Parts: sequence; C-alpha cells; structure tokens
Amino acid sequence: MRVIEALSAAVLIGVAAGCHAPKAESTVRAPDQRVMPVLKTWRLDNGVVIDEVRLGEGDVLDRNDRLIAHVHGTYASDGRLAHSTFGGRPLDTEMMRLIPGVRAGVEGMRPGGIRRLWVPWQEAYGMTGRPHPDNPAEGIPPQADFVFYIELIDVFKPPARD
Repeated sequence: MRVIEALSAAVLIGVAAGCHAPKAESTVRAPDQRVMPVLKTWRLDNGVVIDEVRLGEGDVLDRNDRLIAHVHGTYASDGRLAHSTFGGRPLDTEMMRLIPGVRAGVEGMRPGGIRRLWVPWQEAYGMTGRPHPDNPAEGIPPQADFVFYIELIDVFKPPARD
C-alpha cells in the first residue's frame, strides 16, 4: 500500500510541477521521415528525456568540447518546427553555448550517434521564452517544451593546458 501511495504522490507532484514528459516510444521519426528504432530511453534528474537512436564511435562529447551536429527542434506542444539544420549547414558550437537541457542530453554522445531529446521549458528558454526583437509572434513563447533530434557529426577537444 505504501508503494502505491508513494507512486501516486510522485505523479501528483509531477503534474503540479508542470511535468508533461512523453510516454516511452519504441521508434522515432527522423526529420527525413524515416522511422528509426529506439535503443534505450532514460530520464535525467532535470527532467530531460533521452531516446538513444544510434550509438556513435570515437571521442565522447564532454562539457568543455566543441561539437558539430545536425539539430532539428520542434515545439513539444504541437510539433511546429522551431529550427533545423538538416538539409543545410550543421551547427558548430561550444557545448557551453547550448541550452541547458540540450547540453545535458548530448553529453556522452559519440560522433555518428543520434538522440531524440524531450526538453522541459525549465531546461530550455525558461519562464519568459525568447521574444523576437522585431516581431514577438516569431519569438520562442514562454514555458515552451521542446523535442530535439540531434545527429552528432564531430567532437573537438579543447587544447591541452601545460
């Protein structure tokens, strides 16, 4: 009985906190509409849900690295496209420049790996979103959850310090 009460309390706390994490799925749809199997799914303490779609090889992506990746981000609420580099030039950036949820979700990947991330608004653009300076309708709305499909292309380690 105590287990059921604890689980019920956990569900109520999650709902009250605004947690709307997706249900586990056995497949994901890639930006090119291919259906790919999910190898493993897990949830981080910050609420980010990771679907491992393909394992990569080579250097492990760490928090101080630079990465090159294709990124496809959609709003979790309705699937609208927020941003995509697929079919164009990939993202080339430092890990520390990524939003917190994506940074946490890609850490540990290897080149060639693919992950789908569900990122709650608290780990994305927060309470206020990111208003567009000229047209508020084009900005990122407040409290927006996201789904990111990320294909890691390469990892660059920082130069060793003497």
